[in-house]
Amino acid sequence: MQIKSTLLHTAKSSLAAVGITMLAATASTAQAEKIPEWAGFITDTPPISGVKINGTGRIGGVAADMFGYIYVANQDNTVWRISPTGVSELFAEGFYGSSGIVVLKDGSLLVGECGGDQISHVSRTGKVKPFASDGLDCPVGMTRTSAGDIFAINYLAGNIVKIHQDGSTSPFAKHDKLAGGNGLTSDREGNLYAVSLSNSSVLKISPDGKVTEIVELPGDVNGHIAYRAGMLFVTKLWEHLVIGVQPDGTYEVVSGDGTQGWSDGAGTHSQQSFPNGIWGIGDWLYVNNLKGGMLFGEDGSIHIRRITLPTDRWVFRRAFAAGGLNEMKRAYAYLKANRGFENAAAIQRARSVSQGLFQMGEVEAAFALLDWVAEDYGEPQAFINLGRAHTAHGSKAAAIANFNRALELDPNNADTKRRLEGVQKFRVE
Repeated sequence: MQIKSTLLHTAKSSLAAVGITMLAATASTAQAEKIPEWAGFITDTPPISGVKINGTGRIGGVAADMFGYIYVANQDNTVWRISPTGVSELFAEGFYGSSGIVVLKDGSLLVGECGGDQISHVSRTGKVKPFASDGLDCPVGMTRTSAGDIFAINYLAGNIVKIHQDGSTSPFAKHDKLAGGNGLTSDREGNLYAVSLSNSSVLKISPDGKVTEIVELPGDVNGHIAYRAGMLFVTKLWEHLVIGVQPDGTYEVVSGDGTQGWSDGAGTHSQQSFPNGIWGIGDWLYVNNLKGGMLFGEDGSIHIRRITLPTDRWVFRRAFAAGGLNEMKRAYAYLKANRGFENAAAIQRARSVSQGLFQMGEVEAAFALLDWVAEDYGEPQAFINLGRAHTAHGSKAAAIANFNRALELDPNNADTKRRLEGVQKFRVE
């Protein structure tokens, strides 16, 4: 699902001339006027990702696996792990300038060592061993594509190399604006995206290695980059911002007001503190922040912040929490206008969102959404979805009523008849 926002600015706007702080301020005003809070990006520091990690204050990369474990490279030669319950531990050490991290398919890690000109492999138990060194010159950001290929960006060499399974490397892409290369990510089509500590460009690298510039962001240099939900997210280390970039080059501030701080909130009504590493997984972005000054923190601590994306599921959940069914109806109208909710596609999407709400324990919100969609569209599939949900939650009478309603609209639907016959066999309500 691609996130489409009404709060976007073109790459060549006059904002670039007046600085990134003005961009944040303008975005804040526009957001307050146009976008309901439940439809925006929410920054918080929850217990699961708000764990303090001691270190020198040199912040590196961050990564998360599918089970909710978060890994942080400190650049003080360690990698820390944060459990889903918020417990932090020293996971691996002995690196020389630990920087970028990538999670492999088997749950192990690759860690770039900028100072050692190599990449090390870290097992799931924290055992470290050298993995690759040929063709590496201060490797930092890394990414694993949907096809399983690994790429790394060399800070000093200004190029991108492909890392093979046996630890060998091969040149992949080189460009003047890859000098000082720091962040690297990839999309589902195998395109790579890179940012640098030497300029503010966001670069796209095609599967054949062709480099093109998507946008030059205002402000100073970029930090790291992540791809999620059809968008790119770039950390602005010195401006204390996270910026979302669309494929066409339009962009918006998704977190931070341009001043250093720790405030949670929606969009530009929040603060970041020297954001650098960023990783997208599920409906979230994880960003490491430095408490204190750069390069050495006042207390040498790193804190992980979380940005929740305005996916359909979270928009409905927040709207319901803010004002019940009426606010959810408002959210539905907003999404319909901004994300192309139309008939069958909208009904299917609503079912998918409701399943997510059920999984999160938001049963009332899930049923409210299904009820509203069924009444709004009045199509058989909407009532079938309601019948299936009531069946799964043990409400026999409600399930039968909705399957019957679907059959009234489509009397010859064999699948609905089968489902009705199945639920009628239930012995108890």
